[in-house]
Amino acid sequence: MEKDIRFSTYRKCVAGLGKKVLVIHLPLGTIESMIEPKTHVNVFMKLLSKIN
Repeated sequence: MEKDIRFSTYRKCVAGLGKKVLVIHLPLGTIESMIEPKTHVNVFMKLLSKIN
């Protein structure tokens, strides 16, 4: 897909589907950081193991 897509292109595409356009600008890497798997750290279990 081309990186340079005009707003008019979006409007034409969504008009055929009866939709509207919403464009959101996010900092580079935002989506990737939200969808990459992260390890879960169970702090409560760590505290229990320190007490015992």
